Amino acid sequence: MTFGVFSADSHMDLGFLPVDAFTRNIAASERDNVPQVQETKNGMSWVLGDKELSPWGLRWAELADRGDRGKRMREVGFFSDENRPADPTLRIADQDLDKVDGEVIYGIFRLVDSLKDDHDQLYASLFAYNNFIADFNSKDPNRLIGLGLLPCHSPEAAVDEVKRIGKNGLGLKGAEFAFAFASQPIWHEVWEPLWAAAEEHELVLSFHIRVGTTTVSHFSPEPASAAAGLCVAAMQSDEALASIVMCGALERHPGLKVVLAESGIGWIPYLLDRMDYEWADNYDWHYSKLIKTRPSDLFRRQVFATYQQDNVGPHLARQYAPDNFMWGSDYPHPDGTWPDSPAFLEKGFAGVEAEIKSNITNNNVRKLYNL
Repeated sequence: MTFGVFSADSHMDLGFLPVDAFTRNIAASERDNVPQVQETKNGMSWVLGDKELSPWGLRWAELADRGDRGKRMREVGFFSDENRPADPTLRIADQDLDKVDGEVIYGIFRLVDSLKDDHDQLYASLFAYNNFIADFNSKDPNRLIGLGLLPCHSPEAAVDEVKRIGKNGLGLKGAEFAFAFASQPIWHEVWEPLWAAAEEHELVLSFHIRVGTTTVSHFSPEPASAAAGLCVAAMQSDEALASIVMCGALERHPGLKVVLAESGIGWIPYLLDRMDYEWADNYDWHYSKLIKTRPSDLFRRQVFATYQQDNVGPHLARQYAPDNFMWGSDYPHPDGTWPDSPAFLEKGFAGVEAEIKSNITNNNVRKLYNL
């Protein structure tokens, strides 16, 4: 049975990985550089050196058991297994429960965020994780599309990993580049080798949202900052979008595909219009000298964006980007739509033509990743 729906944005969180996820996927000489599960004063946790990275197993799950969505997840038995999202059989069962045919699965954010200052640990951990996710995908490559993680401290390291995990290596279809923690901004020329390598090795690059990179953060102890941070987190992708377009990377590499992950889509039409205006206006900086192609045309040719709940974006898709917007459930996060994605989709696509719904919920992601 197929459901005609494919999630373009789901997750594999550090807290759910099996205890040997890293150590079994790297040489013994490097095991001191990758996370391991240990008993701490806070309970069982992922630890690397003096860093406690994340709760492990059901302790992590309990932290997510909050709000209406968390309660709904508990109601259907999500918290019955400590490694549920990292178990291919259980994960596919959860896909069936949510009536989706498969998922594009983003990697473990806390790893990059916590290890960004120790490059040896970061590279070893990403290396091991990419090996783990490639093996995970192999259990059902039609339904499990786990993405890799790229180092963001060094263009050379990023290129090496693209070559290792791309079409001629591990065969991953895409990888996330943590733009918020990169050693240089996306628009900087230092990343030119990365864009070229991703194009050559047919690896879709994703810029997933990061929280707390502006003046507000949902991690803040101040309620107003936390609330504001939750409201604007998705739109923090605006700089990534404008940067990858205006720096000319897309124009120089027409085969490069980029995803704004969990960015939402309702705000993108405004930014496309704004970029086109600035490009054509030739104010002080003569932006048209940076790129010869209209920014919105570059977007439609090479950029994609995902969302989970957005009652505005689908209505704008026909005019602005019918082939570029993609829906995702955000499983297993408690602010996502699992296990009630069909109800969320019915509401979100009320009044939207069937062709657009089919593109956003299924066709676009399948075309992008050659599924």
